[in-house]
Amino acid sequence: MKTIARARTDVAGVSTAYLDTGKGEPIVALHGIPTSSWLFEPLVPHLQGYRVIAPDLLGQGGTETPPHGRLVAAAYRRHLGVFLDQLPIEPCHLLLHDFGGILGLAWAARHRAA
Repeated sequence: MKTIARARTDVAGVSTAYLDTGKGEPIVALHGIPTSSWLFEPLVPHLQGYRVIAPDLLGQGGTETPPHGRLVAAAYRRHLGVFLDQLPIEPCHLLLHDFGGILGLAWAARHRAA
């Protein structure tokens, strides 16, 4: 299977890798731990007509571990919030797995209009 290249962006000083492929309504896909955005790659061919955005969470996949602070739920929430604020993705669909479900539902609760 061909792999899809990852884009990179700076999220509050942390180099963050993410999958961003397709066109159409955005789907934000959040993986669990210890996996990465590669988890969603086999689904991409089945999501034609959508833009799939899947960041690698802190310290997972191609995303750096912050040089300071602990990797607690609040750090993951902050990182995800800043990442999503940088993208024009509202409204969007969510595709959630494992710990990504907790993060995605918390984000959705704060962005009810999305």
